[in-house]
Amino acid sequence: MRSFYVLGIAWALLTLGGVISAIPAESGEAAFPLAAALEAAGDYEAALTQYETFMEEHPDDPKSPLAAFAAANIRYLQFEDYEAAIVTYQRLLEDYAASQWAPEAARRKGECLQVLERWIEAGEAFGRALDHAGKSSEPIPTEWVNEVSLLAADCFYEAGDRTAVIGMYEKTLRSDLAPPAAASVLYRLGDSYESMGEEERAAQTYARIVREYPFSSVFAQAMAKRGLIDEHVSMDWAHYETYARTSQDFARGDYEGVLGRCDTILGSTDNKILRNCTAFRRIVAHMLLHGDFSHGVESLEALLDSLVDPRILPNAPRQLEGFRVVANQEAAVRRQPENPETVRALGRSYLRARSYAKAIETLERVLTLSEEDAETHLPLGVAYASVGRADDAEDAFTFYLERNPTEAGAMNWIGYTFLGQGDTKRALFYFQRYVDVAPEDANAHDSYGEGLLSAGRLEEAAGEYERAIELDSLFTNSHFMLGTVYQQMGDTAKALAAYRGFLELSPQGRQAQQAQQAIREFDLE
Repeated sequence: MRSFYVLGIAWALLTLGGVISAIPAESGEAAFPLAAALEAAGDYEAALTQYETFMEEHPDDPKSPLAAFAAANIRYLQFEDYEAAIVTYQRLLEDYAASQWAPEAARRKGECLQVLERWIEAGEAFGRALDHAGKSSEPIPTEWVNEVSLLAADCFYEAGDRTAVIGMYEKTLRSDLAPPAAASVLYRLGDSYESMGEEERAAQTYARIVREYPFSSVFAQAMAKRGLIDEHVSMDWAHYETYARTSQDFARGDYEGVLGRCDTILGSTDNKILRNCTAFRRIVAHMLLHGDFSHGVESLEALLDSLVDPRILPNAPRQLEGFRVVANQEAAVRRQPENPETVRALGRSYLRARSYAKAIETLERVLTLSEEDAETHLPLGVAYASVGRADDAEDAFTFYLERNPTEAGAMNWIGYTFLGQGDTKRALFYFQRYVDVAPEDANAHDSYGEGLLSAGRLEEAAGEYERAIELDSLFTNSHFMLGTVYQQMGDTAKALAAYRGFLELSPQGRQAQQAQQAIREFDLE
C-alpha cells in the first residue's frame, strides 16, 4: 500500500544512523540502530525485539515514536499480524499523539481494521488520521489527505452507514481531488443519496458525472441512471449517448465507427470537456485504423498541451508513451524497410495496440522478406483471429507449432486468443495441448479450467482448478476461480472454502472484493 511517509521514515533512519553511530555498544540506546540494521537485513523477529526494547527503556526519547511505528509496521507488513499491529499503532497514537508519525499510524491502523472487515472502526481510524494530519507540524501532501478520505468513506460505505458516507464524500469533494477520483466519489455519493431516498440530489449528482466526467470509469454507470435523472434534471442526451457508443466501437475494433461518431460530436456540441475527450478518442482511433502513430503522437501532444487541466484525460500521458514507442519503430522501418526483425517488431507493436489491420499488413510484409519465419506466424495468427479470420489464424498457428511443438506459452496465448473470440472449441484444443506438454505447470491447468468453464463443463473445470492448486498452493487465481465454479454448481460449502482460501492469499484487489461479496451473499441465504 502506498504511503507518503515512507521516504520520511527512510530519511529519518539515515539521519539517526549518522548520529547514533557514536553511541557505545553497551548503551541501551544502541537497540535502535541495531533494530534498524536488523530490519534492513530482513531479520524482522530480532528487529521487532530491539525496537520494543528501545521503547520500553527510553519512552521519552524523540526516537521512541519512530520505534513504535517501525515495530507496528513489521507486525502489519511482514508478519500480517493485524491485531498486534493495531495495538502497537494505538500505543503510538496514545503516547505520542503529537508525533509526526501519528497521522500515518492512524491510517495504517485503519488499513489493518479494513483487512479484518471491521468497517466502522476502520472508518473512524481513517477519520482520526485526518484529524492528526490537520494538527501536524509537518506538511501533509494533498494526495495523502484525499486518499485517506476515500478510505474512510469506503469503510462507512461497506458498513452501510450512509449518513457517515455522505459526510465523508462531501468533505472529500471539497479538496483538490484528481478528476477520476472525484468522479468515483460523486458516483458513490449519488448512490448514497439514492439509498436514503434523496432522489433529486442523487439525480443531480449522477447528471454531474455525465456532464463533467465522460472520461471516467463510472460514466457508463451514471448513464444507466437516466430514468432517475430525467425525473429531476433536464439533459440533452444525444451527445453523451453517441460518446458512450464509441466505447462499444473500440471494444469491437470498429475504429471507422469511432471516427464517425467522434466527428458527429465535435460538429455539434460546445461542452469543452466532452469535446476534449472526444478529440482524444478520435486521435487514438485514427492511429489504430491507419497506423500512422508518428502523426498521432504529434496530434496527441498538441491536444494535451491545449488542456487547462490535463487530468481530464487521465490515461492519455501513459498511452502517449506507448504510442511514442510505436512511432519510433515506424521511423526505424522507414530507415530499414528490408530488415525482417525491424518490421516484425513494428507488427507486434501494432498487434499490442490492437491496430489489427496494420498488424496483419506489416507481419505479412515480413513473410515476403522471410517466408519461413516461424516467429512471425504466431503474432500474425493472433491478428487474424482478432479480426475473425479463424481459418487463416489456424494455418499460421499450425505453421508455428510444427516448428515449436513444445512451446507451452504459445499454446496458452493461442488458447486465450480463441477464447476471447468466443471460439471455445478451438480454445480448448490448444489449452489441452498446453496441459499435454506441461502437465506439472499449474498455469496450464488453470487455463484449461477457464476454457472448460466457458464451455459450461463445470465439474471438469473444478477438477482442473483443483489440480492447479495441488501443483501450486499459492496459485491465487485458481482458488478464486474454483470458488466461482462451485458457486455456479450450487455447492456453497466448497465455494466458501475456495473463496476463503483465496482471501487468505490475496486479501486486497478486485477479485478479493468479488470474493468478499460472494461470501456476504452466502451469509444472507
